[in-house]
Amino acid sequence: MDYSLEPKLLTASSCSRAFQNIFAFNSKFNSDLTVSNDQKTVEWVSNITYAWLGIETLLTLYDGRFSMDFNIDSMQNYQMGVGFLLLLELPNGETDCDWGFYGYLGSSASAFSYDPSSGDIVSHTDEIISGLPILKGDSGVITLELNLPKESKGEAWFLIDGVETPHIELPLGAVVRPAACLLRKKQKITLDRFLKK
Repeated sequence: MDYSLEPKLLTASSCSRAFQNIFAFNSKFNSDLTVSNDQKTVEWVSNITYAWLGIETLLTLYDGRFSMDFNIDSMQNYQMGVGFLLLLELPNGETDCDWGFYGYLGSSASAFSYDPSSGDIVSHTDEIISGLPILKGDSGVITLELNLPKESKGEAWFLIDGVETPHIELPLGAVVRPAACLLRKKQKITLDRFLKK
């Protein structure tokens, strides 16, 4: 097998292009979800019956410290996910993310998702951290914190109602794309704050 044809994790030191960084959801990523509010809000409005609907942001983050809020407007007392994917470099020089199976953030080894209904962080479909706080009620704010040094390993963690989760170790020079996934009609998430520290 020619492993040079396999996707590999993109690293900050190998980034040869300037990424367009917009604090917004990518409205072209999933036509089954409704994006509004200057692309800051995503909502499941349609009557489709897929198991999971995922959506990426237009952020590509590396070489710095970042903080952002996912404002959970409506969880509908059901599973959902907020978190991020590690960017991959494809053999043709393009970049992409590995969602694993369609729509579920946390199904691949390079995706990490916090579920505010269960208090679990999931990667590669495994609960890598469990027993975390859950949202009280149908709404709340989940903060994603990222420390992404260019020449060393990074880390990520979440704040739930002010409670800091254990840190997730990330590969050297990780390049991150925040994202979310929804599982039930009327679920709604708004991007509320973004800060480069």
